[in-house]
Amino acid sequence: MLIAFHVQDQRGRPLSGAVIQAKNEPHGDWAGVTNPCGDFLATLGAGHYDLTVTYPGFEARVLPADLADSGIVTIGLKSGITRARAGVVRLAGRVFTDDAGPYLATGASLFWALWGYAHDRARVEQHFSFLAARGIDYVRVFGVIGPRWTDRVVDPAERSWDDDVAGLLDLAASYGLRVELTIWQDTDLTADRLGIVDRLAAIASARPQSIQYFEICNEGWADLSRFPHDWPAEAQRLADALRAKTPHVVAVTSPAGMDAGAIAAWYGRSAANLLTAHLPRDEMGGGVTGAWRYVRQTWDPWLASALAWTNDEGKGPQSSVAGDDDPLRLTMYAGLTWLCGGAGFVLHTGAGVGGGDEASKSKGRAANLWEVANIDRILAGIAEMRRLLPADVPNWSRHNANRNFPGYPFETDRLAPLIERGELLRAFAATSGGGRFIVMPIVAQAPVPFAAKSAMHVDVYEPLTGDVVDACDLAAGEVYTLPAALARMMIGFRLG
Repeated sequence: MLIAFHVQDQRGRPLSGAVIQAKNEPHGDWAGVTNPCGDFLATLGAGHYDLTVTYPGFEARVLPADLADSGIVTIGLKSGITRARAGVVRLAGRVFTDDAGPYLATGASLFWALWGYAHDRARVEQHFSFLAARGIDYVRVFGVIGPRWTDRVVDPAERSWDDDVAGLLDLAASYGLRVELTIWQDTDLTADRLGIVDRLAAIASARPQSIQYFEICNEGWADLSRFPHDWPAEAQRLADALRAKTPHVVAVTSPAGMDAGAIAAWYGRSAANLLTAHLPRDEMGGGVTGAWRYVRQTWDPWLASALAWTNDEGKGPQSSVAGDDDPLRLTMYAGLTWLCGGAGFVLHTGAGVGGGDEASKSKGRAANLWEVANIDRILAGIAEMRRLLPADVPNWSRHNANRNFPGYPFETDRLAPLIERGELLRAFAATSGGGRFIVMPIVAQAPVPFAAKSAMHVDVYEPLTGDVVDACDLAAGEVYTLPAALARMMIGFRLG
């Protein structure tokens, strides 16, 4: 049977981009997004469906539906309270902040959104709605694409380009989202690159609250044939110009590696104030340890650079090189990014790269984010992780579980041997001056003894749900034994 779901507000106006999710036995679960007329068409089997309908700024609605015949199902939503963040984004140490204060920023790749604004605007709105309803703060968008990416070309020589950029920023803001604008994917289309910076500075000045941060180019090191001679030096000069013309946070690009030399090649002569890291996605060692290796890589950027940093394009569902759609690993990937001093975490997906372009089709990637495997569990886990963590945790002190970090809240001589034997991948920690601490053990394949250095209280959380699975008070020297688990989060404070 063919069912037309129609979603509208309390005044009868259609809601474009509303997300409809349904559970049904025996047909299985499904999800859809309404079109600009507020409609979603579905071919369904007869039976009982439990529907959940969400739209940014409106109260979610959960309702049963017993469907037996084709027809129209009209669903009304009531306006809720929208809490979009306000003001210009800036940095306070390693933390993003705005007029509402510090926050752990969560982004999502949507490289094709500017192309989509010009050619497929309704689907861009659907994606904005989907992401905003799930707690995303900003989207990463390419400003100049091509000519190599033939079916996603964005050319600043087009007369509509400035209006499209402005329109996209305004559209994102209307959904409570900001934009990380990565200006160049290629530079072939732009001879006057400083002119592009001037145009973008003028566009941003009229809507400064809509920018999360600027990035000069995507992976400038990866294929220098895409860029002009002496591009590292020019990219740094362009970053300096953008910093001088705007109040915004500015990055140059992701360096070739997380070592001081690679970072200096792109940032050493620049006033850019943000490092946009693309951490390794490869697996080494095999087994469960190999699958979790990329999560461990969040430790490296802060050691290599004093710059604030973001995990800008890491491993994710259907990402290039190697993908992962495991909700627990990706939740910990976000959590450890913030614990290890990252200001922002960008969920990188295949759907966010091309949005159904020919290259994505050839690789079997989903065209839309709501079609990505486990996407709701992933985003819910990341949102729960962010809820539990203090907003200023990137500015805390960081510690590895070995004798080189005397500020670690537990005795490391019991932990280091487990790591050396491969029974514990890592247990990175962060501590505040007020005696608070957070420890995130990952891949504990044996019980882990945490011996307290001082009297303390500890709560142990399951990361995906935020449930407290254990809690205890420890005297100095007393041991809490963590059972084997792939991931846990320990949040505590000193007593006395």
